[in-house]
This record gives sequence, C-alpha cells and structure tokens, in this order.
Amino acid sequence: MTLTIGILTNMLNMFLENEGVLYCACEMGFFEEVIFKEKNIDKFIELVDVNAFKVSTIKPFDLDELIREEMNKITSKLI
Repeated sequence: MTLTIGILTNMLNMFLENEGVLYCACEMGFFEEVIFKEKNIDKFIELVDVNAFKVSTIKPFDLDELIREEMNKITSKLI
C-alpha cells in the first residue's frame, strides 16, 4: 500500500505540472480490508477496475502516457 500511495502522489504532482490543469484527484480505497478482512477477491477486483485519476484541465494531454512513464520506473529484485 505504501508503494501505491507513493505512486499516486507522484502522479498527482506530475499532472499538476501540466499547463492548464485546474485540479486532480485520485480514487483510493481500503483494498487490504476487502482482501484480508472480508476475504472477497471478487469485490477487490471490482473495486480496482475503475479509473485511478480524475484530472480537470483546459488543455488536454495524454494521461495514459504519463502513467506508463511512471509505471516503467518501478523495478523489483528478489534478494
């Protein structure tokens, strides 16, 4: 969850740097509760299958491209 929140925060800041952006927000749910307390994977999949960001701008740009750029920065290594 820490990684998710960090990515969302970085993305919001990145979106705000674009000319014409009035505001932006992200959808955030308590996914751990659904997975670990409710043990309802179907509900989890339904909850995460929504747009993550809402951006209000007077000068449209490609959100998906910026999201791809940020996601490509994520790497992992098993040690």
